[in-house]
Amino acid sequence: PTESEFADPIAFLSRVEREAAAYGICKVIPPYPRPSRRFVFAHLNRSLVSSSEAAANPTTASFSSTTGPSLSEPAAVFTTRHQELGTPRRGRPPPQVLKQVWQSGEQYTLDQFEAKSRAFSKIHLAGLREPTPLEVESLFWKASADRPIYIEYANDVPGSGFAAPKQSQRHKKRRRESDQVEEEEKGSGWRLSGSPWNLQAIARAPGSLTRFMPDDVPGVTSPMVYIGMLFSWFAWHVEDHELHSLNFLHTGAPKTWYAVPGDRASELEEVIRVHGYGGNP
Repeated sequence: PTESEFADPIAFLSRVEREAAAYGICKVIPPYPRPSRRFVFAHLNRSLVSSSEAAANPTTASFSSTTGPSLSEPAAVFTTRHQELGTPRRGRPPPQVLKQVWQSGEQYTLDQFEAKSRAFSKIHLAGLREPTPLEVESLFWKASADRPIYIEYANDVPGSGFAAPKQSQRHKKRRRESDQVEEEEKGSGWRLSGSPWNLQAIARAPGSLTRFMPDDVPGVTSPMVYIGMLFSWFAWHVEDHELHSLNFLHTGAPKTWYAVPGDRASELEEVIRVHGYGGNP
């Protein structure tokens, strides 16, 4: 979209909905440059610190000078979950059984998890220097048919990599000229965070039915963060109350999505029932 088309997210989504429905998914590229890693890490850390999960796990660690604006700002800790990719080979005993996925995982700061993710990728990308998304996808399906490997993924973490929206940016259609100049000087991260597409504000945007919800519902009226490593995945699912889903890739490698049109959902479920669950209901 152009900047003018991008200015009203609900109007834009309504305009492309019919075309996107034929595929079940639509990629929207904002008319701004991608926010810097430094910006994303700083605001994601700040968001995680203020979340209930981070508050329950205080830490005295601090941001490194490469990721945050202040050496005195505490580094947030989040919890991952273990995922098993692959199947035990026939004739061999299964590997040691890990805890159930919702009971597994470890705690990391953003820097710690990024370092572990880079080391994992170096091992499993088979020497590819700059793998394409298609090559990574092929390696994922190859790994799914091989002996199990274990991946860590932080999912459903309350938080956001956007800067917190200001009231004036949420509710006023026009901002003062000085505010616009300030955003331009600060860079694309601030411009995007100050736009109505900030996922911390869009649920309350004019034209959205979710603005009438009196209470905050994480994942519906406020965003959640997913922090993954190579080969991490999220299961096929229908969104809560069959609402649309909005996702923003803040930083890192590309993410591969699979989607089907909503009117083909029952056919997909039948394929999964037969081939994934052996025909059992």
